[in-house]
Amino acid sequence: PEILLESDVLKALFGDNRKAAIGYTGICWFLSDEQIQHSMKVLYDWADKGSMVYISYIDNSKPTGNMQDVTKIYENMKSPIYYRNTKQFLELIKPWKIKDPGFLLLEDWYDMSPYVTKDMKQYGGEGVLSGFLEK
Repeated sequence: PEILLESDVLKALFGDNRKAAIGYTGICWFLSDEQIQHSMKVLYDWADKGSMVYISYIDNSKPTGNMQDVTKIYENMKSPIYYRNTKQFLELIKPWKIKDPGFLLLEDWYDMSPYVTKDMKQYGGEGVLSGFLEK
């Protein structure tokens, strides 16, 4: 994140304003624990109070059905998918705080039935900077 945050493009777009909405959709699936912790801390330190983060992750239950096939495809490409439980994930996103109503299934946020199978226990959450996303 440091490269992005120090870029001329970001400085031109934001100037000194660091109140931002940050999206992490489908990114954490492919990041190690260390990468998530690092990026969340860097973004937290950069962002102003009132900033928000939207983030999603895949539940740590054993993949079944379609997700088992998808997991194998990514493993074969040397890009594993990381599964985590909510307790683990809350530790990784510190110092961000999760906002109510907490983590929900993606389809509870939006009708994703045409796109998300029951095998995809994907959780999404909203946060305000200072955690998960509230500072």
